[in-house]
Amino acid sequence: MEKFGIERSDVISYIETVLQEQHVLEGKVNVTGTSSIGDGYTGLVIFIVATGKKYGKEVKLDFALKHSCALKEFREKIPIEFAYNLETLVLQKLVPLYQKILLENNCTPLKCFPKWYKTFESQNSNALVLENLKATGFVINDIKTPFTINHLNLLMKNYAKFHALGFAFKLRNPEKFKEISNEIIKLHKGIMEFCYELYKGWFKVLDNVLENCNETELLKKKRKITFEEVINLTDYVNDHSTIVHGDCWNNNYMFKMNGDTPEQVKILDWQICNVSNPLVDLCYVILANISQDNYEHIGDLLETYYKDFSENLRKLKCDPNEIYPKENFLGDYKKYARVSLMMVPSVLQISSKSKSELPDITKVDVDMVESFSNPQGEEVNEKILTYARYLEKYGII
Repeated sequence: MEKFGIERSDVISYIETVLQEQHVLEGKVNVTGTSSIGDGYTGLVIFIVATGKKYGKEVKLDFALKHSCALKEFREKIPIEFAYNLETLVLQKLVPLYQKILLENNCTPLKCFPKWYKTFESQNSNALVLENLKATGFVINDIKTPFTINHLNLLMKNYAKFHALGFAFKLRNPEKFKEISNEIIKLHKGIMEFCYELYKGWFKVLDNVLENCNETELLKKKRKITFEEVINLTDYVNDHSTIVHGDCWNNNYMFKMNGDTPEQVKILDWQICNVSNPLVDLCYVILANISQDNYEHIGDLLETYYKDFSENLRKLKCDPNEIYPKENFLGDYKKYARVSLMMVPSVLQISSKSKSELPDITKVDVDMVESFSNPQGEEVNEKILTYARYLEKYGII
């Protein structure tokens, strides 16, 4: 914790405040561990076990305290407060609104969000107190292992429900949707002041690989697509826009497994949430996490998503053919798949590294663009080439 400028006394104080709000008396707080470098890039997750008495009964609560890096040099470089405020907005305000919509329509609640307890903010730090999902049997998929089709189908179903709720919310309460959307867009623009140059650098990763592998024709096709064209797609708002997650790489999901089969998923890290087309999420999560031998199943995954998306809209008394007709959805796929060019090649590189090779954000001089701009090694290059050839085959580049 000290490496990130985080004071243990502050951590204890945060949890004691939460215990008071949860009516837990005689509370005892024990810090049991932290996440590792490479698990996240804005701070540290601190795991805590608290015990006490609630209404006379002994209780134990398992917390995950998501704490920003408190180092002055880091906070001067990255406007991290926007990211933490955005995630708080989603968990504190948006999720309860969505749960209310589901309850009013006799639908099952959303289960893909972690429980949020409280957010703390000061001049030097930001912290979110969440439930510790590890304590309830959820695990993160090994970063070097692609998702199976079962993982991806589960994610399609959960994103379908989440996106459908956004469209239903926009249709039934347009003024409230506009209010929250404007808040999200404002906070997203704040964090994008930093992310813009980061994404601009990552957009060139595929160029570097294609050039190094002498893929001249593919490189010519890719270079016809500009970064501005791609980045503008993420902010393009029209009738087919809703609230999206936006950060769909391996470490932002935790699964509860039954043997080798994922049965539940929690979607984490809503710090770059935005208002955009739902395909921004789908193209990212599929193309960043699919195995090389499963690209042929992408059409099936999109079919699974749209089937569940339509069913959820009907349960919410909305007509999917009016909100986002299937032919429009499938027709938009090629356009929004280009958004993946900003993220997927870099994510594929990250997934090939050991933790010791990942950048340490606590080092002031670390270059987050350079760290992921030059993939090295035959295996990672082959993954990125498979991705590029898929884009070429389907006319995306």
